[in-house]
Amino acid sequence: MKRIGFIAICAACVALFALPTHSSAAIIPVPVDVPAAGSRSSDYSNQIVGGGQWATGWGISWSISGDNVNGWDFTYTLTSEERSLSHLILQVSASVTSENVNSLVTDWRGFTSLTVADFSPSGPGQSNPGLPGTLHGMKLEGGLLSFPVALSFHSHKMPVWGDLYAKDGNNPETYAYNAGFGQQPVPGDPDPYFRGWIPVLDTLSPSDIIPEPASAVIWGVLGAAGAAGLALRRRNRVPARTPWSEENRKAIFEIVGQERR
Repeated sequence: MKRIGFIAICAACVALFALPTHSSAAIIPVPVDVPAAGSRSSDYSNQIVGGGQWATGWGISWSISGDNVNGWDFTYTLTSEERSLSHLILQVSASVTSENVNSLVTDWRGFTSLTVADFSPSGPGQSNPGLPGTLHGMKLEGGLLSFPVALSFHSHKMPVWGDLYAKDGNNPETYAYNAGFGQQPVPGDPDPYFRGWIPVLDTLSPSDIIPEPASAVIWGVLGAAGAAGLALRRRNRVPARTPWSEENRKAIFEIVGQERR
């Protein structure tokens, strides 16, 4: 019986490790603790990768406040001693499109255009030189903006760690992106400050968060294994002895009495 229980538990563990972990189709975002304030700079290679005249001296800072009820206010300030800003792209999930972004992002300030697309070095318009990969994001622009540039908006979606890309308005070789670009930050990351990313807005509200699929399945497997073991134990259990009836007792007494005569 002990061996059967052990085998059932082992089978459950195998099922757990056979399950897929985080994938691009089911990313579990890492929330940003709010209120939040911080910054990243191309002066530090583990924070921002800069090209051209932004190889050093380019920075972005943020201030985020709010709560689950009233939503969050996002403010970004971009600084540099060189050039001007053409546009900033902030990562969003695939469910955000140009059709629904205006319902997710409101009260714009500091920019005049907001579009959502899959951006790459070659498109749209070959306007993202140095971008190391495809980035599904929202593009904020407002002509050639002189530094410092302050951009802000309101959203009912919570802040999480994600990617960014920024480009100079005059020199195509001048750009910046986060050092962790294309990598998924995970809880328990070796860097507790997530310095390779910046806060971006998530597309899930706090009430939308559900348990990880792996956790739900493994508890289901363990429950099924326990039920199967209990059923097997009951099936193999020795039936309890049935007590003698009164008729049986009288018959036995009569047999014993005849033997004594």
